[in-house]
Amino acid sequence: MRTGMFILCVLIFQNTVHGEFWTEEDAVQAAYHSNPEIERINQTLIETKAEARASSAFKSPSLFMEYDGIPSGGGLGDYDERKIGLSQELEFPLRYLWISKIGKSRIKQSNNQAQADKLSLEMKVRRSYLNTWALSEKLEILKSYTASLDSQATALQRMAEVGKISQLDSKRAQAERQEALQEMKLTELLLAAERSKLQKFTGIESFPDSLAMPSISKSSQTQYSFSAVTNLNWRSKSYSLEQEKIVHTLTATSWLPAIELTGFQKHLQFEPDPEFWGIEVGLAVPLWFWWGGVADMQVSKARVRQAKAELASLQIDTESMWEQQYAIYEAALSRHEAYGNILLPTSEEVARIARRSYELGQSDFLDVLEAQRSLFQRQLDFIDTAVQLHESRIELDKLQGRSLLAEVTKMSGE
Repeated sequence: MRTGMFILCVLIFQNTVHGEFWTEEDAVQAAYHSNPEIERINQTLIETKAEARASSAFKSPSLFMEYDGIPSGGGLGDYDERKIGLSQELEFPLRYLWISKIGKSRIKQSNNQAQADKLSLEMKVRRSYLNTWALSEKLEILKSYTASLDSQATALQRMAEVGKISQLDSKRAQAERQEALQEMKLTELLLAAERSKLQKFTGIESFPDSLAMPSISKSSQTQYSFSAVTNLNWRSKSYSLEQEKIVHTLTATSWLPAIELTGFQKHLQFEPDPEFWGIEVGLAVPLWFWWGGVADMQVSKARVRQAKAELASLQIDTESMWEQQYAIYEAALSRHEAYGNILLPTSEEVARIARRSYELGQSDFLDVLEAQRSLFQRQLDFIDTAVQLHESRIELDKLQGRSLLAEVTKMSGE
């Protein structure tokens, strides 16, 4: 069991050489470079930017031709008058500024959503990496424990055959060994499935068997200071509010006239200079604005208020989730430290004392098996506390909009 404890300590506490391990950051970087979800996100950004440009573009101009004084059966040259022109309809100039602002806001929202989607992929990769690491550690513990039980069962069987111990102690050791073997086989299957999932996320067919434990540092407790502004869901909702406000402004100014510019060339057949060039400017005034426009303004104003309420409600929910998740994080950190500093060393000492007492004839072998089983379970529990701690950190990062990689947090370019 000392060998098993030594293996555990080496794997958990001395992952210092990155060249010999695959790290959590390595897995996330690999996913960002090869996962097809990244291509979908990038293409969605391109689509949004193109739609924003299209929404602020001018309407297509119209080409027209007019002919007056067409004699019956006459040719084109007999026409008394003809007019060819190009007409362009324009919004009131100030409205283009607001339409442009909506487009920019939608691009920001799309960038924010892209960041959220990338972080969602990152969270999946981190969880898969964490599960793969934990199962790998548990498998090493099980291998060490099973090897120890195997040697003990063999020795005890020989002792039972010569009558030094009872057959009951020998059978108990064998039963304990079989149980450990079954658990090891199950862990191997789960590890293979989790490694396959991690490979699919990262696009890497083969990565090292040894995965570095996600780092736990004391300074990490001071890194978590929450602001709703950094939460990606909150930011997306704030962009929606911004757009609703601009839409309300556009609705309230729908009475502003549209402008129609027309450039034309007119042929007057019987004039000294028959080719005449000119420009016409017209205004299209929405005469019925106050009939239906007032209702549209009420609708847009209600949507602005609704968006404000949703944003305030989301902030309350997000802050409550943060407080709850941070409490879980602190509890998980305390539990992990208690296992590492108190429970695990104590279980190791109890197993050593039980073994020594058995050798001195002061206890039976059942006490030794019980102490070893307790130590084995403490080792597995210690891995579970590490998993719980890192899962809580992943949730905190998700609420904060934080990524392991600095370039992802700067991706929005705002």
